Amino acid sequence: MKDPPQDRESAQIQCSCVHYIIDSGVGAESPSCLSLSGCLMSLEGLNGPLWEISGVAASFNKGHPPTKRFSSSNGTLLEYDGANLISINSDGEHNFVVNTLTTIDIGQVKLIWWTSGQRVAPDSAEFYWEGDGNKIESFFYWHNDSIPQDSTKDFIQYYFDGYKWAWILSVGGTRERASYICEISKEEIYKISDRDRGPDYGLEDTNPETVPRGPDLTTQPQDTVYEPSDVKGYVYLDCYADSYPPSTYQWRQERAGQNVSIDPTQEGRYTLINGRLIIHDPSTEQEDDGRYQCSAGNEFGTILSNTMALSFGYLQDFPKSPRAPVDAISYQWASIECSPPAHYPDILYTWYKNDIYNFIRPELKPYMFISNDGRLYFSEVTTDDVGNYYCLVYKPGQELAEGKVSMPTQLRITEGSPSVYEPQIGSSFPLIYPNSPKVGDTVRLECWASGSSIEYDLVYSWDKVQKMSDGSYQRLPLPPQSQLSDHNRVVTIPDITNYDSGIYMCHVYRVNGQATNKSVQLSLQAEPAFSVQLTDKFVDVGSSLVWRCDASGDPPPEYSWLKNGRPFNNQTIPPEDTDRIIVTNNVLYISNLNSKDDGMYQCVAENMHARRYSSGELRVLAFAPNFNKYPLQPNQFCTERGNTTLLCQPEAAPYPLFENIVWYKDDGLLNPGDGEQDRVRKMPNGNLFISSVQVSDKGRYRCHVSNDYGEAETIGNLTVLTTTTITTPPMDTSITVNSSTFLHCVASYSPEQDVTYVWYHADLLVEFERVYRLGENKFELWYNPHYKRGSGINNGGLYVMNVQHEHSGYYTCVVESGSGIMERAANLYVLGPPSEPAGVYKDETTLTTHSIVIQWKAAGNNGDPIISYVVEGLNYWEGFWKILVTNVRVQQDQYGTMRYNVTNLQAYSTYEIRMRAENKLGTSGPSQPTASVPVEVRAAIGQRESVKHTVRREKAKSFPADPRSLSDPEIPQEWTLTSDGKPFLIHDSGADSSERMLVCIQLYVIRVPLGESAVSCVYGFLSGKSQNTYEEFLQAVLGGCSNLGYQPDPTTIVTDFEQACITAVSTTLGTHVRLQGCFYHLTQSTWRKIQALGIVTRYRSEEDVKLFCGMLDGLAFLPTSDVSAGLDYLRENTPDGQDEMASSPLSECGEFLRGFPRSCGMCM
Repeated sequence: MKDPPQDRESAQIQCSCVHYIIDSGVGAESPSCLSLSGCLMSLEGLNGPLWEISGVAASFNKGHPPTKRFSSSNGTLLEYDGANLISINSDGEHNFVVNTLTTIDIGQVKLIWWTSGQRVAPDSAEFYWEGDGNKIESFFYWHNDSIPQDSTKDFIQYYFDGYKWAWILSVGGTRERASYICEISKEEIYKISDRDRGPDYGLEDTNPETVPRGPDLTTQPQDTVYEPSDVKGYVYLDCYADSYPPSTYQWRQERAGQNVSIDPTQEGRYTLINGRLIIHDPSTEQEDDGRYQCSAGNEFGTILSNTMALSFGYLQDFPKSPRAPVDAISYQWASIECSPPAHYPDILYTWYKNDIYNFIRPELKPYMFISNDGRLYFSEVTTDDVGNYYCLVYKPGQELAEGKVSMPTQLRITEGSPSVYEPQIGSSFPLIYPNSPKVGDTVRLECWASGSSIEYDLVYSWDKVQKMSDGSYQRLPLPPQSQLSDHNRVVTIPDITNYDSGIYMCHVYRVNGQATNKSVQLSLQAEPAFSVQLTDKFVDVGSSLVWRCDASGDPPPEYSWLKNGRPFNNQTIPPEDTDRIIVTNNVLYISNLNSKDDGMYQCVAENMHARRYSSGELRVLAFAPNFNKYPLQPNQFCTERGNTTLLCQPEAAPYPLFENIVWYKDDGLLNPGDGEQDRVRKMPNGNLFISSVQVSDKGRYRCHVSNDYGEAETIGNLTVLTTTTITTPPMDTSITVNSSTFLHCVASYSPEQDVTYVWYHADLLVEFERVYRLGENKFELWYNPHYKRGSGINNGGLYVMNVQHEHSGYYTCVVESGSGIMERAANLYVLGPPSEPAGVYKDETTLTTHSIVIQWKAAGNNGDPIISYVVEGLNYWEGFWKILVTNVRVQQDQYGTMRYNVTNLQAYSTYEIRMRAENKLGTSGPSQPTASVPVEVRAAIGQRESVKHTVRREKAKSFPADPRSLSDPEIPQEWTLTSDGKPFLIHDSGADSSERMLVCIQLYVIRVPLGESAVSCVYGFLSGKSQNTYEEFLQAVLGGCSNLGYQPDPTTIVTDFEQACITAVSTTLGTHVRLQGCFYHLTQSTWRKIQALGIVTRYRSEEDVKLFCGMLDGLAFLPTSDVSAGLDYLRENTPDGQDEMASSPLSECGEFLRGFPRSCGMCM
């Protein structure tokens, strides 16, 4: 065994990620190392990453600890900010430590790592763990058995002798700077917080939008299937990176094994807009199918996206050759193959018998079953089933009329003897689709059984089971997201996870008969998924870095590295850097960092299913200190005989050494001590701590710091009071959701006084615990899962753990003592994914067989701009929510409303639609869904394109040829005049107008009162319902009147509840015109609302709903001044479940609150 180095400091630190510790105002540099594969949990923390070991978290760290407890026997660091030096009590813990050290301590000279192990007493042969107090009796891991016999050494350390990691003994010492292995209870992890360096470190501008930073891909390209029948004639591929300056993008395509760069300036079929690549008229002839990859880069480096596949959908015709008949015996089972034609992607199946009007309906005939592969099964057949069966296949989003139909398969039945057959599960069942499922897929499990099922129902059920050692099965619940359908013959598991793999058992029994069951093993493979991602590193020049990623997958992934989009490995590293840069699988080690190492790095994990990238920016910093962000408080107060800390927190690279942090008082050099007993002492991180404050301590303090690149100083005054003061108040803090933080509150007070700290969130008292009495002598203590008090030198502070958005706001620390009450407050800003979109609404006027326009408004972005939206749909037939569209990017209109046309909806289906918003920090929860979208209504009248084709065919038979231009169709002269020769046509938008159409959207009529009735005086054939259309219509009417020498100036106009028309009237005729709503249209709007909400049945059968809807219309008969109050009353008395009914047209059109005409003579 080699002799260990005598000076622990001579071993070079192998990792140098810098964290800043939030601890009673103490900031300390704390280099820390990344974890290794095989650990159970990784949590980036104050002291470095944390790993779970048997209910505790372990941290490997080298540096100055903030909150410390030293061993009473040797002065060695024992407690580190709530974490203790590790105690080894099992082989598992020892092996974990060995594996971790093997991974992170990879330098030529290994470190020696301290534990809490030591002798029970001098000259004793027994050892114990000071960390947990356990005696070491069962587990020993010495390098050799002679080591513990050396009575001159007492303390256990991990040491590498060139062959293995094991224990040696040390003489100990009081040095704080050493290499420690710490552990902490999982319940105490909240005590560990950090302030990571970000791209704004050292910069004065902290605006997150303009802080210089490298690219971070927030939108990855997704696999896309292009349908050649798509009328749009283009496909787009999305890629977007957050960066500043904004990134430039480059797309490449794999062609014949080569990566071909796409240059839109040279090929007109391509358009590139902010990362979105648009391919016009894509086709396989142009070799557009294949894999694509995007790169994004700016001055800080380049990164690559995931690859995506562009495929072309197709569905060929069935063969025209006759099909062989299927023979079966009555009362027994049968099946008919569909044998679909070649297709991509997956298709949907249905069957009909004899003619198109007789579809197979398994929901009505449970003895029939259509499998996912298209095969039609009969659990039992009779002579009634004789006939010709046709298999119809179609693509998702198509209507049935566009599908393909097979030649008929004749089912022939031979009479058999009537008998009752018990259920028997098919030989190939249960079936799993897809055949080789992966994590994240939607998996379908099918079960089908033969047996008498026409007069006797077959009842199906499913269990997930675990096989026990004795061969029996233990029942487990089905996955929570699973859905049962088709008489429980089908289990659908969307977004399947590894936890959902296992054995699934199908049970079938006949009512009043026997039962059977059969199981199937569901095994999952998985694309690589990163459990430990790369994070940006902003590190000091000359320091070292261990960067590690970790990904799971099945099969396990292999790793490689990229720098600025190019391979980065031991073969591509420049020869002069091979001694300081080492790439080992998923670990990258760089020592003596310099500016050449700047760039964007990616860890690549790849298996047979996919290649995935984790990205991080490495920026090597070298700059003089500054106090731009954290200067000394201009006026700090403390209490006589109390304690106070003056914070010296510069930003610098490298951070100033201890000896280069110098304090002055009143322009004179201050020489504070550094021992525990010194009243005025400089802390290890440079802060100045004063205990037993005296009046003479007041004055002007200056902290001066320097490094190799310059110097800086900060100045503040210290005032000594006789009353209690808050010396370290809470400060405004920003934190991401699900993280933890610490709010300081340190008071200076006389030791003779009792001091109490109380915290408020807004005006609510923060409760830390509560006692519940459960009986005469039984109590239960509740602890707040989100708030805990500080302890030790953090006494008075507030830990906010697992922060959620509701924890943002104003926090006030109140210090109560005999000399008075002091309070200070600060804001806690919680950054995170956006709030869910608001006002998601379907525009029924846009409904087609396969699409509908959805509109919504953005809610709060929670500190980070919204990048895109996700559309999700619930198809009632499927029974679960799934993603319909991702990366939706649309512009808001002047009212903040966004609109998007959701396509590829399935015909003959009913949908609910909901939205999610996305930003860099994640995805929001789902919005409230729209009311159901009954696509089957429009399916009955055919798809719009199909109708257009039919119209064209009919026109071609007897109509003249279509006009060649808009100027060709002319209105005959006689049609433009009245019978007395006066002009009837007062306006034609003309051939040059894009509004001119052969088929108008609506006939719009203006009526005027004449005696006790009204007459129609103007007819308008309008091409749309926009505000611009109505304005043009009204201006044409005014122009026509002017030509006749008449200047209309109406005082009152009665109209319906269409906002575009209302606005056009005001802008064209003036705001002085009195607008009135039409009572007839009010009742019609109410009825349409009843239909939209799907409560027609309730309206007709429930008196309270009918009465409420009638009262909505009755608002028109109230005095004008009472309409608003009446609407408020209705909102407060809405029938159960019908809150949306309170959204009356009256509430949307405030102009109409002026009153209604009581009759409807003005309306046609």
